[in-house]
Amino acid sequence: MINKFFVYGLLKKDEPIFKTLQLEKAISNIQEAEVKGKLYNIANMCPGLKLDGNNIIKGEIQTYKRRYIKNIIRLFDNIEKYYPKEEDKSMYIRKKIKIGKYRVWVYECNLKTLGQNFEEIKEGVW
Repeated sequence: MINKFFVYGLLKKDEPIFKTLQLEKAISNIQEAEVKGKLYNIANMCPGLKLDGNNIIKGEIQTYKRRYIKNIIRLFDNIEKYYPKEEDKSMYIRKKIKIGKYRVWVYECNLKTLGQNFEEIKEGVW
């Protein structure tokens, strides 16, 4: 089972929610990483990543201890409003991607659910 997530917004280690959720207890490693895509400002509340662009999107690969990964997946799916059995109703969709030598989970925004009129963050950093 994949135990790594690429995070690019509110779940990064320096964001308040990371500390509130006490994620540091479940993490074994964090490293900076990048993917290509487009980053959007979703209603001035959170970022949304689309993997179909060429901008450099900066984030982190967070590696979770295996004993916590099922709970982390459930928690993140809930936070990101991802419904595995109803992806068309999900705000974000959890996908497997490869970053360097790592296979990681990432949440890609579902513009069909969220809408299309969001400002792109061209710098690629939330």
